[in-house]
Amino acid sequence: MKNLFFLFILVAFQLVRLNAQSGCTAPTIGCFTSVSGGCNQTAGFIIPSTHTFQYIKAQGDAYTIGGGSMAGSNDFTGFLPIDGLGGSSTVGRLIINHENTTGSVSQLGLHFDIYTGLWVVDSLKAINFGQVAGTSRNCSGGLTYWNTSVTSEETMTTGDSNSDGYIDLGWHVEINPITGRPMDYDNNGTPDKMWALGRSNKENIVFKNDSLTTYFGIDDSNNGFIYKFVANQKANFSSGTLYVLTSSSLLSQTGTWVQVPNTTVADRNNSQSLANSLGARNYTRVEDVEIGPDGKIYFAATTSGRIYRFQDNGTSVSNFEIYIEGNTSYTYATSTGNQTTTFASADNLAFDPEGNLWINCDGGCSPIWVAKAGHSMTNRKMELFGRTPSGSESTGATFSPDGKFMFLSIQHPSTSNTTQVIDAAGNNIVFNRATTIVVARKSDLGADAAIPFVDLGPSQTVCANVTVNLNAGPFDAYIWNTGDTTQSISVNNPGTYTVTVTGTNGNTNSSSVVVNHLALPTITINTSANSICQGDSVSLEAQGALSYQWSNGIINSQFFVPSQTNTYVVTATGSNSCSATASTTIIVNSLPQVSLNGLNTSYLVTDANVMLTGIPSGGVFSGNGIIGSDFSPSAAGIGGPYNIIYTYVDTLSGCENSDSFEVTIEPNITGLFNLGSVGNYKIFPNPFDNALNIQFNSLSNEILSIEISDMQGKVVFSKNFEINHGENNINLFELSHLNSGFYNFTMRIAGQSSRQTIVKK
Repeated sequence: MKNLFFLFILVAFQLVRLNAQSGCTAPTIGCFTSVSGGCNQTAGFIIPSTHTFQYIKAQGDAYTIGGGSMAGSNDFTGFLPIDGLGGSSTVGRLIINHENTTGSVSQLGLHFDIYTGLWVVDSLKAINFGQVAGTSRNCSGGLTYWNTSVTSEETMTTGDSNSDGYIDLGWHVEINPITGRPMDYDNNGTPDKMWALGRSNKENIVFKNDSLTTYFGIDDSNNGFIYKFVANQKANFSSGTLYVLTSSSLLSQTGTWVQVPNTTVADRNNSQSLANSLGARNYTRVEDVEIGPDGKIYFAATTSGRIYRFQDNGTSVSNFEIYIEGNTSYTYATSTGNQTTTFASADNLAFDPEGNLWINCDGGCSPIWVAKAGHSMTNRKMELFGRTPSGSESTGATFSPDGKFMFLSIQHPSTSNTTQVIDAAGNNIVFNRATTIVVARKSDLGADAAIPFVDLGPSQTVCANVTVNLNAGPFDAYIWNTGDTTQSISVNNPGTYTVTVTGTNGNTNSSSVVVNHLALPTITINTSANSICQGDSVSLEAQGALSYQWSNGIINSQFFVPSQTNTYVVTATGSNSCSATASTTIIVNSLPQVSLNGLNTSYLVTDANVMLTGIPSGGVFSGNGIIGSDFSPSAAGIGGPYNIIYTYVDTLSGCENSDSFEVTIEPNITGLFNLGSVGNYKIFPNPFDNALNIQFNSLSNEILSIEISDMQGKVVFSKNFEINHGENNINLFELSHLNSGFYNFTMRIAGQSSRQTIVKK
C-alpha cells in the first residue's frame, strides 16, 4: 500500500510537470500533454490519456427523419446551440457537411445527458436542397449569430439546370435548421443560395457578431482569395457589398479591400474572375477563415501550410503576418520526452474559449495540432493533440460555448482499418468509415463525467400528522440538510429537504423537495358527564370536523350505557380530507352493595311495628307503612304486596343503590264476629277459592242481607237469606266470577250490620 501511495504521488507529480511544460494549469480541453509518435498514423485514434472521445454518427447510419442514411466524406462539423451561438453547451444541433460530388448535409438534434456523461442523438435528417438544384462538394461552412448554418460548395461546375439564371454550383447556402431547407430571401416560395456573395470555389465562411460582416476564402491554387461581405441588413445576406483582399506582396503587412461587382446575376456568376481582374492576392488554397479572440482574422493556406492573421480596419488591413509557418518542424513535450514533427497542410481552424487555436491538417499523416494562446513566431507554443486513424484526416472542429466539447469528423479513413477503440460510452469503435465524434477531457465526458441521477420527486402536500419518507436511491454517500447521512429519511415537519449524493466516480449531485402540510381539524369533545354510575347513560359529541368515527361503535351525539370505565377515541376528518384523533375517558362508578333486613312476607293488619335494618347504614327506608326505620302493618293497611325499599347513596361517588322487599297486610279474619244483639257469625275459608261459608248463630228468626263490594265500593254480590233462631249455615257458591283480591263483606240483620274484609284467591 505504501508503494502504491508513492506511485500515485509520482504519477500526479509527472502530470503536473507535463502540464506545466504545456503551459496550462486548469483542467480544460486545451490542457494536455502532447501525444508521442509524431506524424504517424495507426488504425486507431490517438489522443492524450487525459482525454476521451465519443462516437456520434457515421457514414451509413440511418436517418430518423425522412428516410435514407448518412453519406460519407464528413467535413464541416458545426455545433449550433439550440439558443444560438454563445448559448447552451448541452443542447443543440450538429451540422455535418458531406464533401461528395453529389453534396449533402446532415443535421442532428442532440443533447448532453449529465447523468450518463454522454451525448445523445435525438434526431437525424438530411437537408433538402431540391429547390436550389442541389449542392456539390459541401466542404466546410459556418454558423450564424441568428441561429442558422451555412454550407459551402467547393466546386464551380457549370450549368443552370433550373434555368433561374444562376449557375447551379459554387455558392454558400444558408440553411434554416427548423425547416431543413435553404433560406427563401425574397419570400417567393423558392429557396435561394447566397447569390450576393458571388460564385467561387467556396471552402469556409465565418460571421462577425455584428450580424453584418462575413469573411470566406477560396480553395483554389490560382485563385486563393480572401473575401469580405458586408450585408445591407443584419442577419440578411441576400444583398450587400462584396470585397476581395489585395496587397502589394504576399507578405505585405498591409492590404486593401477592393469592391467586387455583385449586383447583377452575371456579376455574381463571375465573381471569382472579377476578383482576379481587380488584383486579388492569391494565398493558394485558402481552406479556412476564422475570427480570433483578439478580433483579428486568421486563415489557413493549405499549399504553403501557413496560417496568416491580420487586422481588418474597414477599407484596409494592417498587421498582416504569418502566425504559424508551414512546412516547418516544431518541438513539443510528450510523456516520453521532447519530440519534433513537421507542421504542414493546415486546413480547418477553430478557437477554443481559452484562445487556443486547434488545427486540422490535411495530407500526409493529418495530425491535430494546437497553437496555445500566446503563440507567435518568436514564442512558439505548438502542441500535438492527436494522431488520426490510418488513411484519414480530421475535419471541421468546432466547440461548445463552454469549451468543454470539441466536435469533429474523421474523413475517409482506410476501409481496411480493424482496430477497435473503446469510446467514452464503452463501445468498440472501428474507424473504417467517415465518422463524427466529440472529444473532451475524461472529467467532462463518459463515466468520470457522469453525475448521479437523484430525484426526490415533486413537492408533496400531506396532512400534518403524516410522516413522509424521502429516499434518494442507492449511491456511495449521502448528506441531507437535516444532517442525516442515510439513503432515506422520515420527516414530520414542513419545509424544503435537500440531499447531496456522491456517485461511484466521486461526482456529486443534489435534489430538493418541498413538503407542505395541510392543517388537521381541531377537535373538541363534549360529554354529557365525565363520571357516571353503573347503568347510567352518557353521550359523546365531537366537534370541529366534517365526519367522526368513534371507537367501540359509539355514534356521535347518541346516548349509550358504558359497562365499565373506558377511554373512547374519535377520528375526525376535515374538509381537506385530513384526519386527527382525540379521546376522552368516561369513569363508570360501581353501585354500592345494599341489603334490607328484618321483614317477613306478610303481616296481619293488627301486628305490631317491625324495626328494619339497612346495610350499609345511613340509608333511607321508603314505602307504605314506613315510619322512620320501622314498618307499621296498620299504617300500611290491608293489601299489598307493598314494596318496602332501602336506598343508600355512596358519599364518594354519589351513586345510589337500593334493596326492596314485598310485604302483604292481611285482615284479622280469624274467630267469631259479633253482629250486635242479633248474634255471632263466622266466615270461612278466608281467603277463599270459589265458595264462601257463613256460619251464623241467630238469636231470633230474621231476614239476613249479605253484600260484597270491591275496594272501590262497587257492589259485586248482594242477596237476602231467611234466618232461623239458632245456628244457620249459608253457602255462597256464586263467587267464582270474582277476580282475586280484597273485598268488603257486609252483613245486615234486624237493624244491625257488620263489615269484614274477605280475600278471593
